[in-house]
Amino acid sequence: MRLPEQEAGRFIALYSGLIGWCAGRLDATAKVRDLQSFLDVQMEDKAEARDRMLDHPKVIDEFLAENPYDLGPDDLALIAAWRTFVRDNLVIERDLKKHTVFVEWIDEPVAYAVLSLTDEIVDLVPSPLPIVVEAVLLPWKGAIVCDGMVRYRTHLAPGIRRRAHDAYKVAKERGIVTTLGPAPEPAPATTNASRRKPSKPTNRRMTSSRLKGEPRIRADHLDGLPGLRRAAVRALVERQPKTVAEALDIPDVGRQATGRLLERGVIADPDGVQARALRPRFRREAMERQASSSAKPAFVGRWRIIAMDPFDEDYFEMDGPAYVEVEARGSGRFRFGLVSGEMDCRFTLVNGQPLMEFSWEGNDEHHPETGRGRAVVDPDGTMRGRRRGDRGRATSRGSPATAPAPRGPWCSRRGRGTRARRC
Repeated sequence: MRLPEQEAGRFIALYSGLIGWCAGRLDATAKVRDLQSFLDVQMEDKAEARDRMLDHPKVIDEFLAENPYDLGPDDLALIAAWRTFVRDNLVIERDLKKHTVFVEWIDEPVAYAVLSLTDEIVDLVPSPLPIVVEAVLLPWKGAIVCDGMVRYRTHLAPGIRRRAHDAYKVAKERGIVTTLGPAPEPAPATTNASRRKPSKPTNRRMTSSRLKGEPRIRADHLDGLPGLRRAAVRALVERQPKTVAEALDIPDVGRQATGRLLERGVIADPDGVQARALRPRFRREAMERQASSSAKPAFVGRWRIIAMDPFDEDYFEMDGPAYVEVEARGSGRFRFGLVSGEMDCRFTLVNGQPLMEFSWEGNDEHHPETGRGRAVVDPDGTMRGRRRGDRGRATSRGSPATAPAPRGPWCSRRGRGTRARRC
């Protein structure tokens, strides 16, 4: 369920302006330093700017005091309410007709009825529910809204799904939270009030003080685990690892302990380390995610094309610097000569060497072209490879191109293809 279009537009306008101004006040040299730069950057950069603001909630008070955009009292009141928020690893348990249910899986589970902005929440996550995400929930006119900048954490194994569902049932019995902020004044007593059943709580105040200062991992989270040494418990509490991989680096900490911490929602498993002990499909998916995360940094960034056999520099730089740009989210773009296009990239490891496979779509002298290709990074830091057009002609005239010497329909055997270095 989404906010009405007009309300969503107002939320986004106020939220974008607030984050842009606060990010600039906190760090004038960051990627996000004002409203315009916030609108121009990628979603991950927007989320980082938001996190910096929520880490320093007093900057919201400074925004309200200075009122840099000359907002009216109604808009200022809506922004002031955002000083109460929920930011945590949450389980998206189910998607209902009126709202989506987020469950905070702590000692006393809490369920939130959440609305989305422009996209349905289930469209923001990569796999079926239930799923663990890092999300921010904010109040808006008596409702709870997810700001849309959701980070996927991990899928849930069948056993953990059952426990998540049990946590949802416990939270539902206590009352699903429908708004954030101070609890409303109780209704005046009536003559037959004694005959009524006590109403379930519908509000829970979650302020930023709960998110900072208190340790995420506590010793009681690990009570009853056989064979877990006290030294390992102390190390977990002192180091406060954020992921399964970090927790497993601590001596005497095994998958049983990390499984318990995952159930509590105090650590995440972005690389699927815990999933390796699950079913073969989950293990394969976890290995693919780990290979992708290991290979991706080798390619992400802007590259200057330095050679393109059989063409010379006068050709591939006739319309400006020839370049290839790869983004962390898997998209990219390139330009050389009179050719330009967009890429959709996939990263993996082959015999321990990072490999990027991509499909591309663009224009060659104003003629639409599509195709695919591969690229590798050599030990000297040079990205090298070739591309193939879907019309069947193999050519070394392309964007970042193919693996060192892979044979295939997209690989011309002439020359050494395209080479590029980081800008």
